Amino acid sequence: MNMKISCGHRICSDCWSEYLTRHIKENPSSTLECPGYDCSILVPTEIIESVVTKEVAQRYLQFGIRTFVDTHPDLKWCPFPGCGKAVQLPDNPEMTFNYNGFILKTKRTKPAPRAVDCGNGHFFCWNCLDEAHEPCDCDLWDNWQKEIRFMKPEPRGNTRVKSILNTWPCVLTRVSVNMWPWV
Repeated sequence: MNMKISCGHRICSDCWSEYLTRHIKENPSSTLECPGYDCSILVPTEIIESVVTKEVAQRYLQFGIRTFVDTHPDLKWCPFPGCGKAVQLPDNPEMTFNYNGFILKTKRTKPAPRAVDCGNGHFFCWNCLDEAHEPCDCDLWDNWQKEIRFMKPEPRGNTRVKSILNTWPCVLTRVSVNMWPWV
């Protein structure tokens, strides 16, 4: 049985099957074009699914999804191992602060950290793909992770550890502020 695509080329289903299967297995990263001479028309998904095995069609479709997510600027894969879910970029609300009745607007020189959830309960930062750390920016978070990585366990109640753990930089001035002054 011959199958025809929009360019007008007719190819038998056995040749389609062999061509598409070989192409998908050997080079799934490229587009599937009509094998006709000097033809660049893409092969419709319906033809691919009708002439190749289910496993080969699945491989082709999975690669298409991966390529779409990898090349789309507003999509990212969940960084948790084995998750496999994609997340869309969340809206970026304008940074405003209410300070004693005054509305302060700030412009960031770096992208604001955004905590996102892939739907499987994995929360992570959209910018650095590390665990969610909003409102702390990614550089500060990275520095904090380096700082605590080399800390030696100290006895419970140690004031140095408490002061480090309970200090946060002010979002406007970047001065370290003790969140709980009684500590």
